[in-house]
Amino acid sequence: MRQYELIRNEEGGESAGSGAVAEPVADMASDPSIPPSFDASGMFDEDGRFLEIGDRFKNDSVDADYINRNFKGKNPAELAKMLKDNQTAARAKSISYPSADATDEDWSRYREMAGVPESVEQVMPEDFDSFQNATGWSEEVATPVIQTLINAGTPGPAISAALAAVQEAAASQAEQWQAEAQQRQEEGKQQLLQAFGTETESRINGATVAAEKLGIQAGLTQDQIENVKAVVSEIQSPELTRMFAHLGDAISEAAYRGPGQSAKVDDFRGPAETAQAIMEDDTHPMHAKFMSGDDAVHKHVDNLLAKARDMIQ
Repeated sequence: MRQYELIRNEEGGESAGSGAVAEPVADMASDPSIPPSFDASGMFDEDGRFLEIGDRFKNDSVDADYINRNFKGKNPAELAKMLKDNQTAARAKSISYPSADATDEDWSRYREMAGVPESVEQVMPEDFDSFQNATGWSEEVATPVIQTLINAGTPGPAISAALAAVQEAAASQAEQWQAEAQQRQEEGKQQLLQAFGTETESRINGATVAAEKLGIQAGLTQDQIENVKAVVSEIQSPELTRMFAHLGDAISEAAYRGPGQSAKVDDFRGPAETAQAIMEDDTHPMHAKFMSGDDAVHKHVDNLLAKARDMIQ
């Protein structure tokens, strides 16, 4: 059976209970249906006020000094008032999101207690360059997003945490995309190696040159040309790189002209097609000379056929 300490009065003597010990009236272990209770005689004086308690209860979490300081000499009515005052003070310090019919005063009080920032600048990321590099957000994008959160009554720490989470997620996504791009580049290079063998690097360079020259001929801006060259040289699309590589083989140097200059039909034919046109197409400007046995034209056709055979191999 748990023992309780003696209850002593203010003068230090034993209470009216003559040293009585407050013991449980009923033991829950014997009958669980009976709620726990104990004899409170000796805890109050004849006026119903709390008496001074000894050093401590057996439960060390209860501080006798605290009880003496706050409860000694108070009757139940005073204790009830103290409890009500404490509850009122606790409610005054509580924070709840304003309802739909909240007044401006309600919102002002909430914003102050919740720590809602007064301006976007208070929660804008300090290292905005890093934030922008990771997310791609400019200040023109970030500002209305943050302002919306402020208008909704979001506390400053929550806004900062949200922006940090966005930056972290964007950086993680960028790393994933970069890894995937590198994987695609490696797979594309393997495709080109199968197609071009040991000449892969030179064929990629040739494809890049062809992309630049054709971009100039098409009248593209320098930025546009650089973008196309990047796609070709970085093998973002191995199929496109192969196309430009073959196009570079098929186009002679005479085809690489600036804007406003026309190219010959042969400039956009493969060597085999050009040789066949010279030999068989009577509209081709070299066909007549070929048929007349012109040595230079025949040598040109032989070179085209040789080049075509090399491409096949």
